[in-house]
Parts: sequence; structure tokens; C-alpha cells
Amino acid sequence: MSNALAITTVSALLQWLLANRFGQPDVSLGGQVKVTAQPPDQVKVEGNGLLQLNLFLYQVSPNPGWRNAGLPARDERGDRVSNPPLALDLHYLLTAYANSNLHAEALLGYAMQVLHEMGVLTRDYIRSSIQAIASDATVPLEIRSKLGEVGLERQLEQIKLSPEALSTEEHSRLWSAMQAKYRPTVAYQVSVVLIEAQRPTRVALPVRPEGVGVYARPFRFPRLEAVRAKPAANAELLPPSEPILAGYHLVLQGQSLRGEVTRVRLGGQSLTPAQVSDTEVSFPLPAGLRAGPQTVAVQQQLLLGEPPATFTRPGEASNPLAFLLSPGVSAAKMGGDLELTFTPRVGRDQRVTLLLNEFDPTPPADRPLRAYSFPAPPHNGIANPNQPDTDRITFALSGVEGGDYLVRAEVDGAHSPLARDLNPLSPTFGLYVQPRVSLP
Repeated sequence: MSNALAITTVSALLQWLLANRFGQPDVSLGGQVKVTAQPPDQVKVEGNGLLQLNLFLYQVSPNPGWRNAGLPARDERGDRVSNPPLALDLHYLLTAYANSNLHAEALLGYAMQVLHEMGVLTRDYIRSSIQAIASDATVPLEIRSKLGEVGLERQLEQIKLSPEALSTEEHSRLWSAMQAKYRPTVAYQVSVVLIEAQRPTRVALPVRPEGVGVYARPFRFPRLEAVRAKPAANAELLPPSEPILAGYHLVLQGQSLRGEVTRVRLGGQSLTPAQVSDTEVSFPLPAGLRAGPQTVAVQQQLLLGEPPATFTRPGEASNPLAFLLSPGVSAAKMGGDLELTFTPRVGRDQRVTLLLNEFDPTPPADRPLRAYSFPAPPHNGIANPNQPDTDRITFALSGVEGGDYLVRAEVDGAHSPLARDLNPLSPTFGLYVQPRVSLP
């Protein structure tokens, strides 16, 4: 890239190009041709037969092709991470001056032919011309001494010269603004000049080779339709109405569930399922889940890279489905209280309620069966604030008539199951019979 003197260097190179060409024997207009780079209102043609070309930089505009290159220049902390180039197009007016008839037109024609044949300021031409300009006494010393440090010949894109068509109205506005008399003029565009700062930057490490690659994958959108359960890996699926308990195997049913790497998200954990197919994913419920509502989803991951250096990246995720994890309970009398043992353990902030329903195979006709509910003590009886959960809660009973009662617990809306009598010869066949407690 070039430094801030690139614009001056381009003007000096064009002036040098035209001045050298008019010094050749094949270009002769009967007099010496003077080439300047001044504003038109400061050009003075003196004496008969003097010919003069003037190159005036009237406009500098951003180059549209490089305008957004290298952005942004700073990171979120404000540290400079790059020196984006200032890409500019230079717009010149090339004007011919002469006091003799038809000489101005001839002079302009020769100049346009020179620029047309050059077309591109090549790197070799820039390098050799800068060395020659450095020894030219007509160029200011403060400019000559710094031309070798500009770096114009090292910029990424070469500098191209092209005529630029200006309308009569645009010419009129330019010459009116310059308050100069109009002379035969043609406009040129020089593109592109890249100016870049040399400030230190923070450069990140290169991307590791194993992270580079292009991978094409078909669109697959996994979809969950149902959550089922079974008591063990080889057991039959339970009906949807049956409660899901800790230690069960969960079976997710749906479509397009198998991915290159298939994972399951449940209770803030990422699990590897035991069995995976396009329509079913099964896995044992992990330890540590709380009773109550849970949300499960399938997460597919992409397997990238070449073996053995393979790695995964997140892919598509299924829709989440909710299910209730029911608590398992057993009851024991503690004097006038009732102690329940829970599986899984109950957190100190979970909402727990004891439910008692009178058990009577032959319900009386004169009254309904009795039913009671008792909330758990504050924090479910956990006195230590650093203890997150417990497996036992003691409920204080009051106002309960004596008799046999079925015991249930409700934890965050999930009810513990009741066991039915499956003996067809029993008088209680088909009724809920356990867990049960006798109260005095």
C-alpha cells in the first residue's frame, strides 16, 4: 500500500510522462512544450509560439470497488485490528494552451495519444520514473526527497488511466468555479490509489487447518411427536396414561431423529441416547432429575473434518416436548404424623402436598369417602439452607378421622402413582390398594 503522498506521486508521474514524450523527435510542434500541474486560473502563457499542457486534479472520490474493504478497523474493545486502505479515484483536467492557430488542438491530441498508449502505470515504470523525478530540480525538494518512500509501485492494484466524459454543463460549472477562460480540455480518471496507515495492529492467530473446509449437508429438521416410557430397556412401552417414574427408560417418537451425532437435551443435561433411529430415540432417565414438569428435545450435531481429527458443530434441534416425572412415595406413621419417602429426592423450593383418600371397598351410602390434603412444612422440612434436597418429609396431620387411607403426594403438579389390585379373585380387584396407611 501507499502512504499519504500517493496523490502527489501520481500527479508527478503523469506530468513526467507527458514532459518526456514531448521531448521525443517524432513529436514536434515547432516549439518547446511546457507541462505543468497548476490550477487553471494560475496558468499564464507567455510569448508567441509557447505551448503548454496543464494537468489539474479537480476532484478526488472514493473508489466503489474498494470502499468497504478491510472493515471494521477496531474490535469491541477499541483496539486496532487492521489498517483498512483509503481507496481513491483521482479526476484530472488535461488542458492545452497555445497562442498560435490550431496548435492547442494538436497539442491536446498528442497528449491524449500518450495517455491512451500508456493505459496503466506499471510497477516498473513507476519505480524508474520516481528515480528520474528525484533528480529533477523543477520538482520541489520536499517532494523529491520523499517519493522513494511512497510505495506506490507496491500497492495491490495497478493504476489505470481512462478518459472521463464530462457534459457541457459540467465543463461550464468547473471553469466558472475556477474563474478561468476555457481552453481545449479533456477529463481523465486515475484508478485506484490505495493509501494505508502503518500503525501497529493486533492480528489474531490463523485458523487451524482442521477447522478449514466446506461441507455440504442436506436439510434435515427433526420433529418430536410423543414422549413414551418403559420400565426397563427391554420392556414394553407403557400406555400414554401411565405415569413416568425415576429409573424408567424414555422413548421419544417422531421423524428424522437420527443425525450424524444425536444428543438429547433434558433437565439442563446433554445425554447420549442408548438407541437411535429415524423414528425413535430411547435412553434411561438420568439421576438427579426432580419430579414435576420436564422438557426434552433432540439435538443433532454435524461431524466435520477428516478422521481421525473429527469434531462436531451444532446442527438442527427438534421442537421441545414436555412430560411429567411422577414421584414414587412410601409412607410410615411417626406418632401423630406421617413420614413420606420420595424417589427422586425433593428440592427445598418444590411445592409438595400430601393427599389422603379413604380406602373402603364397600363405600357407605350415607356419606362420601373422606379425602384430606396437607401441605409440606416450609422448605419441605429442610432446616439447613445449604442442603438442596431431601428424600423424607414429615407431614403434621390434624382433623383426620381414623381408618385406612390411600397415600399420594403431589410434587410441582406431578402425582405419585397408586397400585391397583390385579387379582381377579380378590374382592378389591381393579381398585387402588397401595400405598396405604391405617390411621387411628
